Amino acid sequence: MSLSALMATGLPLNRKERFYTGTVLRMITCSDGFGQFWRLATLLCVLGLNVDANPATANLQFFTEYGFAESAVTKAAKEKFPAGFPSKETPDLLMYVDGDPRRLFAVEAKMFHRPDKDRLVEQLFRQKGLLEFLRTSLLIGASEVFHAALLPDPFAKEVGKLPVRTITWEAVLNAYDGVAPAYFLEMLRLALQSYGELKSQATGAWGVNMEAKISGAEIYERYLDGTLEFPFIGRTGGLNGSKLAHDIDTGGWKSQSYEVRKTELPGNHNWFAVAEFVARIDEPSRRREPDSVSTALDSRRASR
Repeated sequence: MSLSALMATGLPLNRKERFYTGTVLRMITCSDGFGQFWRLATLLCVLGLNVDANPATANLQFFTEYGFAESAVTKAAKEKFPAGFPSKETPDLLMYVDGDPRRLFAVEAKMFHRPDKDRLVEQLFRQKGLLEFLRTSLLIGASEVFHAALLPDPFAKEVGKLPVRTITWEAVLNAYDGVAPAYFLEMLRLALQSYGELKSQATGAWGVNMEAKISGAEIYERYLDGTLEFPFIGRTGGLNGSKLAHDIDTGGWKSQSYEVRKTELPGNHNWFAVAEFVARIDEPSRRREPDSVSTALDSRRASR
């Protein structure tokens, strides 16, 4: 019998995110009495991190599923953090190192859950607010806060660049191979091998037809430059829908993230050609351009 065989003959593999963040990740990264913790720090771009996990002399606080709003309820906590923090953000991993310098680490992890990029970015920005509050309260330098998303490699490629550093579960597995408990390394390996079968559908009805998600300003510029590889764009209601009309009338098209793809979707009225999108923006009565790029765009249109 083996762990792999048990997954077929015993209990099915756990799909709960908290199992991987609260158990598997903790058992791997905290192995050897935190003696191997530097490996995770290195993935977060921190070299030479010294942590002391001896309870009598510890300089490290390590929490999984950390909810500050639910934790800061004692009299001492209220005196230390008098302003409080109203939102109930819960980073999967939160670590405070009281060293020289003081450092704060936060990791938001996904295993089989696949929120769309907008939702993931929104969650990360909300956590950023919590981290800024904790940073100023604990007198930590701005450059000593390290915030990351921990994702399976296929999902990391799917969502693309995020506003925080992305590390992958595969990188964690490689970094700790041979030094962390073999049982939990194999548990992680089995989870990653099962990702294609166990991953959730993308959150919501959106995103199933897209190949990328790009801001309207970038789509517009790259179309004019001839560097846009996606000829088709999606927006609920399509080219003549109220959402796109509102985007253009208000100038919101610049920051709005649009789904794009390389091939046409006949019969799907939510999808239309990028060329039509650009033409609609260029209608003199409706175009609203970002000041920072308007001069450059005018120059490009003049040269076409």
